[in-house]
Amino acid sequence: MHKYSPIGVILTIFTLTTACSDDGSASDELADTGETGPQTEAGPPAEAGSETECGDCEQPDLSVCGDQSCDPDEDCSICAVDCGACLDCREAPSCEGAAIPGGIETHLEALDVPVAGADAQPLDLAARLGAAVQGGEPGVRIIAAALDQPTDDEHPLIPALREVFSRYPEQAAIVRRQLERAGMGTAAGYRVRFPDPRLSPQLPIAQPPVAAPGDCDPAKLRMRVAKIIVHNESDLVMKDKIYCAIVSEAASGAEIKVTPTTSNLDSGEEYVFALAQGVVWGQLGEPVAPLGDMLVTYNCLESDDTGAFEEFLDAIANAALRANPIPGSYGWVIPVVGLAAEIIGAALALEKDDHLLNVAQVIPAELQLEMTNGVWWSVERGGSLGPLQAWHWELRMEAWGCTDDGLE
Repeated sequence: MHKYSPIGVILTIFTLTTACSDDGSASDELADTGETGPQTEAGPPAEAGSETECGDCEQPDLSVCGDQSCDPDEDCSICAVDCGACLDCREAPSCEGAAIPGGIETHLEALDVPVAGADAQPLDLAARLGAAVQGGEPGVRIIAAALDQPTDDEHPLIPALREVFSRYPEQAAIVRRQLERAGMGTAAGYRVRFPDPRLSPQLPIAQPPVAAPGDCDPAKLRMRVAKIIVHNESDLVMKDKIYCAIVSEAASGAEIKVTPTTSNLDSGEEYVFALAQGVVWGQLGEPVAPLGDMLVTYNCLESDDTGAFEEFLDAIANAALRANPIPGSYGWVIPVVGLAAEIIGAALALEKDDHLLNVAQVIPAELQLEMTNGVWWSVERGGSLGPLQAWHWELRMEAWGCTDDGLE
């Protein structure tokens, strides 16, 4: 796609017009310039059928290069005077073939999340869950509604979650039990105290897309977790088996990805994900424009139970994608998708798996054009589970993409 750059052009045009006389003949006149000059006598009447007869007067061309109008059949490659010079976005690649990344070697240090102190263990998770329940956070209200009976005019995520809960009764019972312990009470009673969110004209609408620098179209991205590195394992006996639930939210939509559980990882080992297993943004196969800042929430757990929890979270992720009223488009923002996923993950972690890594990261819009060329960054967390259980994990994240006007 070409863009047009405005060029001021000053043209002085003298037009010679052909006018028809009352008797059907034609005569040439100079356009009125406001000056007087010598008059010339009209020529002899034109013969019937001659080119100057009005019936055969030629119509002017619809498009004339240099008339200061970029007509529909003109573009920058045909008439730069009218349409402007052709511009390409030199800061980003073309979207043709952009679904698959090349070799990514550029380290975008601005996005690194360095290792910090111990992350939330079950006691902290319980406090966090209690605060979310007592405060009536939207994620809790969505879950409570899904655990209750259907009502009219529900948020589209509610029936989608309700259907998942019906297919996974054991996991749904854990979520209900942990929310009740956190102070929810019955789901029906909680809905009375905190009505569930509904789609309405009062919901926030996404802000207009942020213009990319250099006159480029908005950056389109795909992002993935490429690998998990265990610098120090948390489970000294069974080694670390890790899975992550990663939520990506932006003005154009929200996506949830649950990675497969890794093999047993010892200290110093890593697990590399296949492309389809690790994509957290652009899961439908093509780069997607965030249209503003992105919020990415990483939740990774050390699996002590090889049951259906990963499958359960994956079903919730798929339900959330289906429930998005306008997926992949500029329109409604659904702020509850990531919140609900985090609440459910916390509830499961309290009862079954060790919830070790929790990070929320903002990816600014101003970095996204640079990211289209392929970049990687690290998200690290570590801490101690006891005198002999110091742990340290690292996620290597990668992003790549394009713009519609990127260079071929």
